[in-house]
Amino acid sequence: MNLLFKILALLFDLLGIFLWRWHPALSLLAGLGVYLALQAAYVVLLFLISLFLPKGEKTDRSLPFCRFFVRLTATWVLDLFRIKIELTGAELLPEEPYVLIQNHRSRFDPMVVCRALKKTKMGYISKIENFKIPIVGAFIRNAGFLALDRENPLQAMRILRKGAKMVREDGFCMTIYPEGTRNLSGSGLLEFKPGAFVLAKKAAAPLVVSAVAYVGRASNPFRRTRVRFAVLGVLSKEEVAALSPEALAEKCRESIAAFLPN
Repeated sequence: MNLLFKILALLFDLLGIFLWRWHPALSLLAGLGVYLALQAAYVVLLFLISLFLPKGEKTDRSLPFCRFFVRLTATWVLDLFRIKIELTGAELLPEEPYVLIQNHRSRFDPMVVCRALKKTKMGYISKIENFKIPIVGAFIRNAGFLALDRENPLQAMRILRKGAKMVREDGFCMTIYPEGTRNLSGSGLLEFKPGAFVLAKKAAAPLVVSAVAYVGRASNPFRRTRVRFAVLGVLSKEEVAALSPEALAEKCRESIAAFLPN
């Protein structure tokens, strides 16, 4: 994936050098035209592929092909918005499948996890509204994302059981945001819902506590944004089994709150 971007960047640079020597102004215009054409071509490619992906409401598919394009698109979008990730604590990550929790600050959060942990077989618990987004919904539905309906407790519990099974039996590392929605205040933490910790207990897996903090405006593509993605600690499966979901939520919330800037 990174090799593909490097090859395209090299070809783009060679074209720019050639045109600059011929006509500087034309070089700038041609460079902008090629850049925009490549962006448009990639979107069209995703659209065409999405037309042939399996449809329906099932949430038990995880196609490697779709996982590849989700990772590729995450890299593309983060580069487009000039978002740089600084990952710390990666050495703490277990070798066995785990459940990862994180505070939720931005719509870029899943992309940050996807790119930072690109060698990990990641799954995600995501709100059902994301699956209705054109193109995006078709890919994530077939890439290990599970649609959680926050207004339907029975459906939510079924999805948590499915997520736990993916961790136990399919080797997925499942990401879930215990705040349940994005914290748009820009500070502090929302109340933690117990579902994320129920998932960890049902999966009988380690619980990875992580946090993200954005420095700069991620919504502004003209300004570079730095994202601090920190793995703060890991609760063993024995610790997860011994504590209640409420106790786990309180323990993890305190850890994440201590990391975030005041």
